[in-house]
Amino acid sequence: MSFKIGDTVQIACDGSNRVTKYYAENSGIPQNLLIHGRLITQDCIGVIKARYGEYYLVRYTADNGKQVQLGFTEDLLTLKKKGPESPNLFDYYDM
Repeated sequence: MSFKIGDTVQIACDGSNRVTKYYAENSGIPQNLLIHGRLITQDCIGVIKARYGEYYLVRYTADNGKQVQLGFTEDLLTLKKKGPESPNLFDYYDM
């Protein structure tokens, strides 16, 4: 299954809502596509904001209320709700 930009997804988390695996600069994702922050989420739910190669850039709310955006592969995500169909709402980045 492929996700689309704007989809709401569940992120793979452990029992304490901590993100189990993510990707960032060390995987080649440009720093300007990332928002670093805490790995403990409020509810393990995020929205796909962009795509970079094989990575989905998912924005979620951390347990401190701040927004975080990190890269995830498809196997780390589960669709919760389809997003808007318009591709003009968000950016797509390719390698």
